[in-house]
Amino acid sequence: IGTLEIGQKISLSYERDGENKQASFILKGEKENPKGAQSDLIDGLSLRNLDPRLKDRLQIPKDVNGVLVDSVKEKSKGKNS
Repeated sequence: IGTLEIGQKISLSYERDGENKQASFILKGEKENPKGAQSDLIDGLSLRNLDPRLKDRLQIPKDVNGVLVDSVKEKSKGKNS
């Protein structure tokens, strides 16, 4: 996500309740956050980079890359996806 343009529309694939789903979002402007910090680039979703420390804590395999959905705001596009 960090390499994409502000205002760019993206599609995000994910799994919820055993089903593969997809949602579209428009990226918001970047905030000053250190690498691995929470980000709200997608409306309603608080994301964290899967850094080695987080992968270890959550027992996620080292070869898995991406982000963790840390929280989802009520009444947001992210919540309804």
